[in-house]
Amino acid sequence: MNPSTAKPPTSKVLIVDDTPANLDVLYQTLKDEKYELSIAKDGDKALQFIPKFRPNLILLDIMMPGMDGFETCQKLKENEATKDIPIIFLTAKTGKKDVIKGFDLGAADYITKPFEHEEVLARVKNQLKVNTLRENNKRVLRELERLNQDVQALSAIASQDLKEELKKVKYLGEYLKKEYKTGLDDEGQSYLEDIELIANQLSYLTDSFLDYTRIIKDAKTFKPTDLANVTAQALDSLEVLINETNGIVNVESLPTITAEPFLIRRLFQSLIANALTYRRNNEPPIVDIHSRKTSEGSWEIAIMDNGVGFDRKYVDNVFNSFERVEVRKSFEGIGMGLAICKKIVDYHNVGK
Repeated sequence: MNPSTAKPPTSKVLIVDDTPANLDVLYQTLKDEKYELSIAKDGDKALQFIPKFRPNLILLDIMMPGMDGFETCQKLKENEATKDIPIIFLTAKTGKKDVIKGFDLGAADYITKPFEHEEVLARVKNQLKVNTLRENNKRVLRELERLNQDVQALSAIASQDLKEELKKVKYLGEYLKKEYKTGLDDEGQSYLEDIELIANQLSYLTDSFLDYTRIIKDAKTFKPTDLANVTAQALDSLEVLINETNGIVNVESLPTITAEPFLIRRLFQSLIANALTYRRNNEPPIVDIHSRKTSEGSWEIAIMDNGVGFDRKYVDNVFNSFERVEVRKSFEGIGMGLAICKKIVDYHNVGK
């Protein structure tokens, strides 16, 4: 059968009511709609029958002997397997408290007795349509999650393979530079330096790409994180860069916050490295790090420097992946550092 002409699956509707007259009216109202109908005469039987029947919609009477509709609804919503099945309450009760209680328990709608044929059909069709859309959305999200996992796996494999090939390129460049140094003229030496620079850039690109894709996937549980300790670790990792640039990093008292320590260290290290890299000519970079508690009770952390800065007109672009503002194009880099920083901040929901 052609998929475009295939009929949609029949919707299953379960009617739960202890009154034969009500069951008969509802059954007669819905039978012409080609639904697959089934009946349960009390809440206990409904709970036993639902796992087998797996309805797309439940019409549930409130006033029943034994387990009433409210209790039945509550049990359905507490069960992971049945919590998403929409429920329409059938009731002669029209008091505001009953309506609110039903919705608080998770009911999708109400139909009041005596039943009106058109109203029953309209409300049933509406809830089935909403449920179909919800299930379709779930399928799409599951497929997107699967595709995302596949992309991450392929990215990791491809990036690792690329890193191995880049190691070979860098090794060959270093070998040529060492063994054939006297045999190359200035132009040849310049080409070798270009090869080394390109290999380093591609290696950095590969590492940055992996960092970007791993941030959410590999993040651990949030826990108390001492920012003073995190900053000290970041500065240890940046010791070579600090010495090369004659940089000065001033750190004031920093708080302990609830965060993912590895990501916060990555954030501080990237921001400090960024400040040291984009420095002014003939002027040692100075980085100041301090904190203050806001009136809302959150912490604001400031990392300021005396670097080249950028024009405010680029503020919407500076955090985009592979985006490099005009003033920074004279520096090495690929425009991933601040994009990764923003991703870490967004993950922690900082500033929102």
